[in-house]
Amino acid sequence: GAPGATAGVSVSLTPDPRFVYRWNGGELPTVFLATIVNTGPATDTFRLQPQFSGSPFSVPLWPPAVTLAPGATGELSLCFVPGGPLAAPGTSIGFGALVQSVSAPAVQTSTTGNFATPAMTAASMRILPGGAEVAAGGSTQATLTIDSLGNSATTVVLDAALASGLALSGLPPSLALPAG
Repeated sequence: GAPGATAGVSVSLTPDPRFVYRWNGGELPTVFLATIVNTGPATDTFRLQPQFSGSPFSVPLWPPAVTLAPGATGELSLCFVPGGPLAAPGTSIGFGALVQSVSAPAVQTSTTGNFATPAMTAASMRILPGGAEVAAGGSTQATLTIDSLGNSATTVVLDAALASGLALSGLPPSLALPAG
């Protein structure tokens, strides 16, 4: 749009149509585009600062500043990363963004947005003791632990591919896991 007579800025947030955040084998739609418009009469540099209130998400890398000519538009990305277990599927996560002029901090605006926590299924496994050794013809015990990392219940199919001469017992064909 045409620039105004006084310094100003506007911002809007939209989900990024190209990128998602990969987490525990799934995809979270937590990447947003901040569209910033310099509504003032002079070139200005603006910083974007994410804002949260009790959210389990953070933005570990804040986007850099953007310098815009009068009336020009620029885009910066915000990527929200889980800081712990995900909330239940469908939980609304609110956030905000403050845009502020570097040279004139009073020139600022903010906006809010939200996204619904998606249903995610993910699991991790570990075998203890790790690196166990056994002599030919001998046997050993190991414990396979499977942890649910997602916010939705899932069933994990278990299968083992063994080298010739090895045997495995006690492995069920599947395991039902609650939400992690």
